[in-house]
Amino acid sequence: MITRATWLASGLLLASGLAAAGELRHEVQPDQTLGEISQLYYGDARHAEVIRCYNGLDSSPIRAQSQLSIPQLEQHTVTAGDSWSALALRYWGDASLDRELALYATGRSDAALKVGQKLRIGPLISYRLASGDTLASVSRRFYGHPDRATALARLNRVKHPRRLQVGARVKVPIAELGSAAAAPPSPEPAVRVEVAAAPVPDRFEAALQRALNTQLDGRYDDALEQLEALRPTILAEGSRSERVLLLEQLTFVYAAFDRDEDVCNGYRALLQLEPQLEWDGDRISPKILRLVARCQGG
Repeated sequence: MITRATWLASGLLLASGLAAAGELRHEVQPDQTLGEISQLYYGDARHAEVIRCYNGLDSSPIRAQSQLSIPQLEQHTVTAGDSWSALALRYWGDASLDRELALYATGRSDAALKVGQKLRIGPLISYRLASGDTLASVSRRFYGHPDRATALARLNRVKHPRRLQVGARVKVPIAELGSAAAAPPSPEPAVRVEVAAAPVPDRFEAALQRALNTQLDGRYDDALEQLEALRPTILAEGSRSERVLLLEQLTFVYAAFDRDEDVCNGYRALLQLEPQLEWDGDRISPKILRLVARCQGG
């Protein structure tokens, strides 16, 4: 019974303690991705972009044994004499961002500080705008929704949000980093898990989520049984997004069992649904990417 993804390189998580206030240090292990590292430290692979921007990385795969800084939320207890401008200068390096810090720390830009109040303050990272980016898409990238586009415009003194320049940098406050952020993972064998995009709210969402959770727990044979039981019904009656998610998860599980032919068949079926499908190295293991490359060549 396969209980862990032993087909992937394992190693030790090396969290060598605080490198600076508000961050941890991590040594990259062979074949690790930013998505996996984000999952380990934050309990959510979607914060990979935070780690990338915080470390000034481009889209290239990260190198084994390189050192990464893992940003953390800091807890600040308000004392007599504290002000939002003083806190903005201390944590974000700019006293003029006082109202913005208040908004991200409390949800209100006009919030008053109270002695003894506890605040969780995240880092201010720099994001380089790509072609097609809007402040709404940046908000969605880092917060999961577009609602903070106006706050980002105010923070970055953007007067014309529709005239953003490709390559320009915008400051993005990180307000949440997941439940696992306060405690680094204990040194134990690192097991790669394939983390798919969050399921869409459709008819088979709950069943697909259960199968995904089973896979993330490392119970690959149970996940395979669940997914193969769902397959006929979802392929016949499911939405397009549900079919894509099902086939993607099946492909990942087939790879865990070294079922290379099934990996290729699953990938080809995915391409029929999503002709422009591209898997990136942050979310997908190098082993699967190599298998897919061979499928394309064959």
